[in-house]
Amino acid sequence: MTISIPSVDVEGEKNSRMIEHKPDTCPLCNHGIDPVVIYAYDTYYDLQLVCRCTRLKCQKLFIAYYSCLGRTSYIYLNSAPKAYIGTSFSDEINKISPKFQGIYNDAEAAEARGLEQVCGCGYRKALEFLVKDFVIDQVEDEELKEKIARKVPLGKVISDHIEDRRIKALAERATWLGNDETHYTRKWEEMGLDELKDLIGLVVNFIVSIKISDKYIKEMPHPTNNKAQSQTPPQTQ
Repeated sequence: MTISIPSVDVEGEKNSRMIEHKPDTCPLCNHGIDPVVIYAYDTYYDLQLVCRCTRLKCQKLFIAYYSCLGRTSYIYLNSAPKAYIGTSFSDEINKISPKFQGIYNDAEAAEARGLEQVCGCGYRKALEFLVKDFVIDQVEDEELKEKIARKVPLGKVISDHIEDRRIKALAERATWLGNDETHYTRKWEEMGLDELKDLIGLVVNFIVSIKISDKYIKEMPHPTNNKAQSQTPPQTQ
């Protein structure tokens, strides 16, 4: 179903343009809406609608962009500006890696603004902080902690210091895709940001699972272990 929109062109002439649909989501409050079109401006190549969000708690203006399909028909592209709501991570992750969430959210903000050539570098940096902080959290030797933090590259940290095979495998693959975002040529051309974020998310989930599991195992020792300890005779002098 198409909709007729009255518009004004570059020469000030009034026209009627056909669009496939109005935007159905406000980019500022991220709620589904049927926006009010306040003004429409068209060129030979595109159409821009100034819209108002009809949600009572928002009521903000945004621009919907359309591309020309024919002489009078336009297809919806996107809306701007976009509000960015960062991803929140669990207390376990924030405790292990205090800077991870901030770096990840900066990369998300860049992606939300269409900066796809640089946001991948941010996701790669977030991954490195998360993985190194996780390994440092597991290591007791202070000298090794410092070495991992300052000298050991991410790939070496993963191969030499992560014991869990699932985290190792996922972190390796996330690193491969993250490296693609920073290098001149890509090795994994069929994969991109979505797959990189999926892999980082899986690494996060497994780390959280390990930390929570360790917590309950420590807080709830096996009853047979307690019984064995209680039955151990005291040593004589």
